Amino acid sequence: MVYIDLIGLVITISVISFRYPFYGFAAIFVHEFGRLTMTLLLHTQIQSVTTAGAFSTTIVDHSSVLAIMLIAFAGPLANFIVCSTSGGISFERTPHIIDPRSKLHNPFAIINLRLAVFSCLFNIGQFYL
Repeated sequence: MVYIDLIGLVITISVISFRYPFYGFAAIFVHEFGRLTMTLLLHTQIQSVTTAGAFSTTIVDHSSVLAIMLIAFAGPLANFIVCSTSGGISFERTPHIIDPRSKLHNPFAIINLRLAVFSCLFNIGQFYL
């Protein structure tokens, strides 16, 4: 079953890309694609997928903790790979990387990096809290 959480999407877009919402939705698509690709590569049975940007969850049947962690961190890894291959952050000033309202030279790379960091922090919080 696939669920779309609009509140999570709005919060994610407002945190990572207030100025560029369409790049934010593209980054969320990359995030979910990475997560679903990992579930297919691990041959796990998917019970449900909740698409909520950085707050996305994937519930699988009968998997080990390692497989669940690989699935959870596959989305941020996909975002980081896209960030690195689409130009990276070399031409951006450090305050512009953090501020979601700033005007960017390469918005797709920076927004993917922001989503990767934000999603990693949320996933770590889920596993350790």
